[in-house]
Amino acid sequence: MRYVTLSPQYMLRGWKDRPIALYDWNCDGLDIKKAVPLTAKQLEAIELVTAPGVSIDMPLLPSALRRAAEKMLAAGVFQECNRETGLADYQKYEYKDNRFIQLLTWSITGKCNLRCKHCYIHADDGKYGELSFAQCEEAVRQMLEAGVYMVAFTGGEPLVRKDFWRLMDLLKANHINLMEILTNGVLITDEFLDRLEKIGRRPQIFILSFDGVNCHDWMRGIPGTERSVIEAIKRLRRWGYPVRLTTVLHAGNLESLLPTYELIKELGVSSWTVATVVNSGNWQKQKHTELNHKRMMDEFLKLLKVYKRDGRPIAMELAGIYSGSPEDKGHIPFLGGCGTKEQEKKVLCEVSRLYPNLLPDGRLLPCIPMSGSIMEDMAPNILSADWSIAKALDESPCETYINKTYADLFANNKECAQCEYRYQCHTCRGDALQKGDFFAKSDKACRFIKGGYAERIRELMEI
Repeated sequence: MRYVTLSPQYMLRGWKDRPIALYDWNCDGLDIKKAVPLTAKQLEAIELVTAPGVSIDMPLLPSALRRAAEKMLAAGVFQECNRETGLADYQKYEYKDNRFIQLLTWSITGKCNLRCKHCYIHADDGKYGELSFAQCEEAVRQMLEAGVYMVAFTGGEPLVRKDFWRLMDLLKANHINLMEILTNGVLITDEFLDRLEKIGRRPQIFILSFDGVNCHDWMRGIPGTERSVIEAIKRLRRWGYPVRLTTVLHAGNLESLLPTYELIKELGVSSWTVATVVNSGNWQKQKHTELNHKRMMDEFLKLLKVYKRDGRPIAMELAGIYSGSPEDKGHIPFLGGCGTKEQEKKVLCEVSRLYPNLLPDGRLLPCIPMSGSIMEDMAPNILSADWSIAKALDESPCETYINKTYADLFANNKECAQCEYRYQCHTCRGDALQKGDFFAKSDKACRFIKGGYAERIRELMEI
């Protein structure tokens, strides 16, 4: 006789927008399949076949249920166990009275060891501080209350936090998975990676900032950081970690795109995201040359020609104008709308609904690029007596905005409402908020689409 239970990474959970789901605690942080909706009968069936003493070979079980259990066993959702095992307490069904989020990006400190000229949160002077360990324990308690089991660590620089390893133990004890570490790379040593392995808390990916060949040190404010981050990438690759690089594009590093791409290929980086600099935080202090759109597009087109010639060797996202990978020819994010009037029903900012950011001072912000905007001013602090993560996910003043649809945009922005591309255009509200208006149009998208670049990229990349 064979007995089964859920494999350790699975839980039975429910939220307002998906009342019953099979939740994969250990899957990719961006995978929409991490919380697969179930019916009440499917939940009842899983609870039945995983109950102590119930064998999937019992002739009394309906044949359809036995076949389903066999499939889940073969797929690794179930694993064999002894007669008395059953579900672990953390795997048993729980309902959370708030909406579901995919991943919480947690800025565990507002401090940093660099002096980055584009830092959203002024980490060079630690303006946002950091929570005490006791406050972090309270934040984790609230995560469990809200059904948040996946986090990414960022900062500031997360590795400067003195009790970093206590935080890792705290996550492990509460079955919260650390999916990503976003870091400047300077403090990644063999000793650090060895300790991660020993405690069994290997993140799925490291995301490192790299602002271009021969340009990185200027942006980071400290000589030698370009060399340090390159060594960190090599070290992570030796340890078998996938690495994603993010590059903030500005007038000063535009011509480094091609050399940076060639270096990325050489280093074995798996994915590269390029985003234009946001005029918030420290960047507002800089005297900088505005990024010329035509010049930027010329450089992007040069890069895409080489990328296509090379057979799209890495996953690459270029500032809303292209997103592709070795597995597909890609798409144009700026044209991510459905193309019909149905677009009016869709929310403007799906990303901020799924991947909110917990700031170092305890405020829950819809996303990092909204730092320094009116959204940050109204973000609730989860450590105050009036708020929690669960309550903020449903009642935060920010929710009023991030639940807005394209119909709301068209009602508040006549230029967008009359645009021929209104059902295709898909833009970042973080960019709009830098103008002080959630419903502002995206100048970047307008210049791109109306300048005919979308068709040129479609033709070039054979989309």
